[in-house]
Amino acid sequence: MICCDQAVIVPGDDWVRPYRLTVVEAGERAAYPVAPNATVSARLAATDGTVLIPATLCAADHPDGDWSAGVVVVRWPRDVTAGLSMQAATVLIAVDDGTRTTWRADAVVS
Repeated sequence: MICCDQAVIVPGDDWVRPYRLTVVEAGERAAYPVAPNATVSARLAATDGTVLIPATLCAADHPDGDWSAGVVVVRWPRDVTAGLSMQAATVLIAVDDGTRTTWRADAVVS
């Protein structure tokens, strides 16, 4: 599934971004409520599939998030982004609530 606008990641910066996860039900786009006991992780991959940032857990209690409304926050600290080089990439957000579902969002490292 695809979500959100393209994100810009600056190497060496702390990076925090909320994402609204959605699904299409009966032809209508709706928020995907994330169960409180789910595991949510995010990773960054290059367009060729090379993992740039490995899966990192997303906190359910982040102040910008609202899992019940489908909003999860991806956070990568500066020491994680420091080694990135300029390129197009994809943020992959995986929710495992008994069934694993992954959302994709375009990103660029600049």
